[in-house]
Amino acid sequence: MQDVELENSPSFGGKIGLWVTAPRKTLGIDIGAEINVTHFDPDPTMNATYFGVNLMARLPMGVGPELPNGRWFPYVGLGGGAQRLSVEVLGFKEGNTVTAFQGLGGVKVFLFKHVAVFAEGKFTHASHRQVFHGFSPVDFTVNAVHGVGGLSLHF
Repeated sequence: MQDVELENSPSFGGKIGLWVTAPRKTLGIDIGAEINVTHFDPDPTMNATYFGVNLMARLPMGVGPELPNGRWFPYVGLGGGAQRLSVEVLGFKEGNTVTAFQGLGGVKVFLFKHVAVFAEGKFTHASHRQVFHGFSPVDFTVNAVHGVGGLSLHF
């Protein structure tokens, strides 16, 4: 199969995570984990949803009594999970779920004690084999780069 040029598309999703600050005393960084769900449409005939767990590291900056976890911090993460890809070709719609991997990096800035803004780049990789009834299998490798940003709430 030839390479297919995929289109830019909006992505949306959410995540929930937990940070542990104990390693900060010896390593200077916090360690965390997050559950991440991202949905996107890389082509008008395709839609994909990634669900995974990422291990994270952040470097706290601007630590003070008011914000003991830092005013802002850069962070990176790496993880894996599953990606569901649905494809519609010639009126046939098929989908499958395969193992997927994700790497990410970003920066978060606290506006208030429990509210922050963030900007993040994510790379997601998954290789799919779609089987359409009566046709030969078709292989798809989805390498997607997502630029995301927004508000985050911290408890």
